[in-house]
Amino acid sequence: MAEIENLFAFDFDDTLAVTPSIIGVKRVNLQGESDPGFREWIIEHDLDINEIENEDTAREIIWFTSGDFAKYEKAHRADLEYLESNELDDLYDFTKTASIDVAGSSPVNPVLDILKQASANPNSKVVIITARSGNQPMQTLRGGGTVKPTNQQDIRDFLELQGVSIGSGNITTAGDIGQGPKAKVKAMEAYIDAYSPDTIYFYDDNMGNIDAIADMCADYFPEVSIKTFRVGKDGSVSLHRECS
Repeated sequence: MAEIENLFAFDFDDTLAVTPSIIGVKRVNLQGESDPGFREWIIEHDLDINEIENEDTAREIIWFTSGDFAKYEKAHRADLEYLESNELDDLYDFTKTASIDVAGSSPVNPVLDILKQASANPNSKVVIITARSGNQPMQTLRGGGTVKPTNQQDIRDFLELQGVSIGSGNITTAGDIGQGPKAKVKAMEAYIDAYSPDTIYFYDDNMGNIDAIADMCADYFPEVSIKTFRVGKDGSVSLHRECS
């Protein structure tokens, strides 16, 4: 593909849209039973619970909003020694993120305005890099079985309602690559290879993702300049880091 001047990359949840999707976590012991101390751990790390399923049983699942799941991931990474020493393991259920309730989602207008302006610029390319899955059936912790994701089409449908058309080839569901910031880095690397941009503008609400993309400066600058922006809960956009 021909080189472009600007690549605008956007997260979806809590960046372009506020969605009702939630993510389940089940902390289990060696017997596969839910750890009764998980909720205390959650309180200690100042996390908010959206929903508790099978409360006070060996099958208890804690459900987080996407924003609080990002906070959970940070706390989890910082506390791996605790989990290992107590022989605990965290299992995940992403099946409630297999689709997007388009009608029940609301736009983050300040960020959508940036996306619309970029889409109208012939020297810019707009892509979506979401942590959601898009291709592989997703396993549920709620009694077995799988759910087939529809996220790519759902994101396209949501953006169409906002007056923006983006091809499915420019929507990467990073959940198919892996979990966490490294998956978004791999997705970004693929877009750099495809479009050879001069400058990247990356928008996300998750600081782990933002820092991971900003750290790509070490490998790509000065050929590619990278500017990362944090999206606040109120839709505010602030420059976080840029290559220099």
